[in-house]
Amino acid sequence: MKSFLLSILLIISFDVFAKSKREQLLDIVNEELQEITRLNKQTRSSRPTLLLRMAEVLLEKARIVKEGENEKFINLSAKQRSNPDRKKFFKESNKYFIQAQKTCFFILKRFPKFRGRGDVYYILAYNAKEFSDFDSAKKYFSLAVKTSGKKSYTRKKSLVALAEFYYNQQEYEKAIPMYEKALKSTKSRWYTKDLFNLSWCYFRVGKKKSAITSMQKAYKLSGNKKYIDMRYAVERDLAYFYTAAGKVKDAIRFYKKIGGNIANNLVKVGRHLINQGKFTPAEAA
Repeated sequence: MKSFLLSILLIISFDVFAKSKREQLLDIVNEELQEITRLNKQTRSSRPTLLLRMAEVLLEKARIVKEGENEKFINLSAKQRSNPDRKKFFKESNKYFIQAQKTCFFILKRFPKFRGRGDVYYILAYNAKEFSDFDSAKKYFSLAVKTSGKKSYTRKKSLVALAEFYYNQQEYEKAIPMYEKALKSTKSRWYTKDLFNLSWCYFRVGKKKSAITSMQKAYKLSGNKKYIDMRYAVERDLAYFYTAAGKVKDAIRFYKKIGGNIANNLVKVGRHLINQGKFTPAEAA
C-alpha cells in the first residue's frame, strides 16, 4: 500500500514539474474562476465585490493566455508573421478580455454607487489599452483616479498609466503632476523607472535643477534590489543634463564619485559641451 501511494505521489510530482509556470498559473486561475462563477450564480449576481473579483480573474486569465499566444506568434516564421490574421491568432485571449469588460459594464450599470468603482474603471482602461483604444483608456484611467482611495494601489497604477500616455505623446506638462502624485503614494518596483521618466519631463519643460535631482535619486535607489536598476540609463543621460544646466564641475564630480569608466563618462560631457559650442569647458572636461 505504501509503495502504491508513493508511486501516485511521484506521478503527481512529475506532472506538476512537467507543467510550465504559465500552465500552473492558468490551473490556479481556472479553479478560482470556476468557484467565483458558482458563487455568482448562487447569489444571482447580487454582490458587486464577487462580480469585480470575476472581472479581475478574467483579466488575469486573458493576460496569461495572451502571453502564450505571443510566444507562439514570435516563433512563427518571418513569412507567417508578415501577414497574419491577428484577430484570429489572439482569439482566445480576446474572448476573456471582452468577458472582463462586459462584467465591468454590468457592475457599473447595476451598482452605480459601488465603492470599488475605481478597480472596475481600471480593468476597463486596461482592456481599452489592450485593444489600442487609447482615448477610452485615458478616460477610464482618469475615472479610476477620481473614484479610488487616495492611497490605493489602483489610483497609483492609474496615475502612472496616464503619465506614460502623456509622456509618450510628448505632453510633458501634463505628465509631470501625474508622476508626482503617483510617486508620493507608494513605491513599487518600478519607482526608479518612473523617477527616470519624470526627470526627462522636468528637463523637457526647462526645469533642469529638478531633472538633475530626480535623476540622482533614481540612481541612488537603483542600488536597492527592491527597485528596477536604472543606473546604466542614468549614467548615460545625466551627463547631458549637467552640461545643459551649465554644471560641468558637478558632472565631473558625479562621475568621479561613482567610479567605473570615468574617462568614458567625461568624454560624454565633453561631447555635449562641443555640441553646444562650449569649446573651452569641453577641453577642461
